[in-house]
Amino acid sequence: MERIEHELRGRGAAGRAAWAAVRVAAPAKRFLWHRTRHLVLERRLDDVASSELRPPSGIDLARLAPGEEPDLSDFWPAANVRRMRRTFERAVGGGATGLVAREGSRVVAIDFFSARGDEDVELASPGACYGFLLAEARAARGRGIGLALAAHSFVVAREEGFRAQLTHVWDGNTAMLAAATQLLGFRIVGSAQRARVAGITRWSWRAAGTARRRPRLVL
Repeated sequence: MERIEHELRGRGAAGRAAWAAVRVAAPAKRFLWHRTRHLVLERRLDDVASSELRPPSGIDLARLAPGEEPDLSDFWPAANVRRMRRTFERAVGGGATGLVAREGSRVVAIDFFSARGDEDVELASPGACYGFLLAEARAARGRGIGLALAAHSFVVAREEGFRAQLTHVWDGNTAMLAAATQLLGFRIVGSAQRARVAGITRWSWRAAGTARRRPRLVL
């Protein structure tokens, strides 16, 4: 969506009109029919120092302050901001641990981990947490801020008693998969498919030799 937005907005009035149409059509298409394949990743937290990454100068990593509501309007394409903002609010309300990267007073990256999962994931692995919603403001990308924040989440999660962090990544996000496995120490432990038909989400995956299909992915 971000690539489409960038290309269309650069084509003058006609491009901007086309982008407006895409913004309207994309949520409808996602509601009616959407299928993606994801890879399940695990990061053991026995040795978090091996993936410690220093943030750029001027960037501070910390927990999300109670009641803090950062401006996230530049974190996602305009068509997705409202949906992702709701995901952020559910994470905060659900008791997940939130981490932020700040440049001065401005939040430029966020990350969460939870002992329970989120609206798409049910966490059932003893001693594990689920990492999700890692995102950077567009103006801050390309500086390694998100990777440093993700690595910092391992330290905080271990301090809270977790022995592993699980997550899943869309298999088309090759840059994130490479960073997760080559820089952050994740290993691929499985795969799953997410299908959404007429607003109903179903996950399908194979675990312990048995095919499973449920509304939420069980990790």
